[in-house]
Amino acid sequence: MNGKKTSALYAVLLASTACSALDKLITIDQSPPFATISMNALAKGNGYVTAPGAFFYRAVDNTNVSITVVDSVRNTCGIRPVGGSGPVSVVTDTMPTAASPLSAGAFVSLQLSGLVDTLLAPSSQSVGYKLPPSQTRPFTPGDVATFAFPGDPSGFPAASVSIQTAEAFTLAPVVFAPSGQDVQVNWTPATSPGSAMNFTITYSVGPSSTQIYCQFVDDGQAVVPAGFFATFPNAVAGAQIQGVDAIRLRATLVQPAHSTATVNVISVFEVPTPVSP
Repeated sequence: MNGKKTSALYAVLLASTACSALDKLITIDQSPPFATISMNALAKGNGYVTAPGAFFYRAVDNTNVSITVVDSVRNTCGIRPVGGSGPVSVVTDTMPTAASPLSAGAFVSLQLSGLVDTLLAPSSQSVGYKLPPSQTRPFTPGDVATFAFPGDPSGFPAASVSIQTAEAFTLAPVVFAPSGQDVQVNWTPATSPGSAMNFTITYSVGPSSTQIYCQFVDDGQAVVPAGFFATFPNAVAGAQIQGVDAIRLRATLVQPAHSTATVNVISVFEVPTPVSP
């Protein structure tokens, strides 16, 4: 970037790695306001709930700021180590480390599935705008969520942004083929454009865990190339293979009018779906 300003946001998007097309970095030489709003679907009873978090911040100068987009996704896989067992979550419900929090006003309003909720401003015990402690709200995955905030003259500007939430889907049982063969993956395809599929297979190699991590076009079918299974030929689920995880992700990126601010809204639906406490 070398001194160039970021007035044209998409001109400075860089892929962080070859196999992480969803994760982008913006290298900035100033500190425009950023917002990350995330909402994950949780299973509860016979339906779903969510507990969104909205984080408003100003990044430290010359820091790489990670954002999430889905417009450049292609079928690609890679291998990465895992710190512990089990899948690695796509969305972390927290503010970036190298950032200074900003106010976006007294509250953030949420309209979703016919209900209106208020995300409370941060307190001494919290960082982001969230529902009251231990509360969730019911919703139908795939419905449109609209977030609005009044803004703060010395913080984040007023804005309203909407996103179609990630739809629920079914992942077909994954059959691990004999060594040397691709592994087919099938799921319920998206109902409209604007989403991507993250797919992981976590397996053990000795005392450590490793993960095949793929990002797929959300059309309902893809393959994991046979070469990624070379370290455990004829693997069996429950033995070398610790878990299979799929996440549908929808994301939108908005710049409020007459502002250098950026709002990144991210919605995910995961299979197996985490259960609400």
